[in-house]
Amino acid sequence: MFRVLVLSDSHRDYPSLAEALRLHREADAVFFLGDGENDLYTYSVEKELADKKYTAVCGNGDFRSELPKEVLLPLCGKIFFALHGHTRAVKSGLQILSEAAREKNADIVLYGHTHIPRAERIDGIWFLCPGSIRDGAYGIVDITDKGEILCFTADLRERKIFKNVKIITEKEIVSGEVAVENGKITAVQPQIDAPQSAQIIDGGGRYLSPGFIDLHVHGGGGYSAMGGRDAVVKMCEAHAKHGTTSILPTTLAAPIAQLKTAIDGVREAQAATDRVHILGVHLEGPFLSPNMCGAQSPESILSPAREDFEDLLSYWDGIKIVGAAPETDGGLTLGKAVCAHGAVASVAHSTADFDTAQTAFQNGYSDVTHLYNACTSCHKVGAFRHAGTVEAALVNDSVSVQVIADLRHQPAGVLQLIYKCKGADKMYVITDGLEYAASDLHEGDSFTQENGMSVVYSDGVMLLADRSCLAGSVATCDVLVRNLYKTVGIPLCDCVKMASLTPARVVGFGDRKGKIAVGYDADLLLFDEDINVSAVFVSGKQI
Repeated sequence: MFRVLVLSDSHRDYPSLAEALRLHREADAVFFLGDGENDLYTYSVEKELADKKYTAVCGNGDFRSELPKEVLLPLCGKIFFALHGHTRAVKSGLQILSEAAREKNADIVLYGHTHIPRAERIDGIWFLCPGSIRDGAYGIVDITDKGEILCFTADLRERKIFKNVKIITEKEIVSGEVAVENGKITAVQPQIDAPQSAQIIDGGGRYLSPGFIDLHVHGGGGYSAMGGRDAVVKMCEAHAKHGTTSILPTTLAAPIAQLKTAIDGVREAQAATDRVHILGVHLEGPFLSPNMCGAQSPESILSPAREDFEDLLSYWDGIKIVGAAPETDGGLTLGKAVCAHGAVASVAHSTADFDTAQTAFQNGYSDVTHLYNACTSCHKVGAFRHAGTVEAALVNDSVSVQVIADLRHQPAGVLQLIYKCKGADKMYVITDGLEYAASDLHEGDSFTQENGMSVVYSDGVMLLADRSCLAGSVATCDVLVRNLYKTVGIPLCDCVKMASLTPARVVGFGDRKGKIAVGYDADLLLFDEDINVSAVFVSGKQI
């Protein structure tokens, strides 16, 4: 991880300036949006900057009449297009910046001289205004080892200390206190001395847990992952109320053009909410088996032709999981292509037998979608029994498995078996929630999904309208954790891990999400012994 600290309005030696530099001693570079002769380095900060690469970005201007002075800053293979000037006409200014940034092939635009901090991604380019350091606001750019970029703003005034809590760590539950600053966990100790400016949150003896991460969810709150930006925001925020702080909206099998439209909606939703982290998108299909379609529309299932899946994979680098049937013609080639793309290839809606599944695991596939559902397991052919995808996944230690722990898709005994075989490091929970998850439902309520399939709510789960097949769940992550803990009897640390750190690791966020540890994102929950969530914090802010 390479971190850049971005400061604006920094031509005075404000106390908050030194505080920001102290908090981010690990930053690899510091950029300043300055005013020429009053550049920051003329003041008393040489010591803090001695081991940093830093640049003072000078110039002035006004978006209403001229483009402010620009500076191109190549770093880590990325181009920072930095400007400084009055941005009172921010909307038109961003339009000008967007055009200029595209001309310069820029990855990130830094702009200043407005006190309103904001970070948003527009057409694949990050725009970051750090706000004013004299008001305690600044910006941070993180570049991962894979070259992925994340921009966000921070505020020195947003400090919290959680006291009187039982902290759920990766391996144990301990009494202690947790400090949060600028959206990150800064301390986990038995006792923390609180600065006067900090907000004290008394947990009342409840559990403090990492936020839940749902990697497979089609909708919620009455909205679909394929319904466009506003619908995606609303479905994700509906799940956030139940403790899901990071989420992968999941598409259904559909024509390529429709999937691209759905991807656009998820991409736009990322920048449209700060109440939940949208990590990317999960494509469940369209390259599935027509003989194991379940609640997927048979008319929308496609064979994995190279031109189709390469077109889809190249559409957005935010594609994190692709569910596919490896036994189809081209299915193994698809698995390798997904892996090369940097996403997870998951065996999904597949008729693959044991041997075919094992071959898939040697050709890019590393995960199985909703284990025991829409996949083969031990079955009888003639006089003999044959193993299936389930058994291949259970005996392969490198393969992760998704599990819908709503006690409808699998009974408690099967969940115990999966846990015994895979453990909390390779078993993780998903809701597979449909549009009406995270909402009030009544027995017999019926709906039509975005893919045209009719479903009905019956006995706590969604069924196809003819009640012949499970169609998806209406669960939320707090329900799944409660079921594993209270009914299945799995230790609470592992229940939480299967809903947080393990899914974070599956999609490459395990170095910053899913764990209560210093440096991790302050996505936190307070809940009681029955997993009733009473408070949700996303990047340290209560939603």
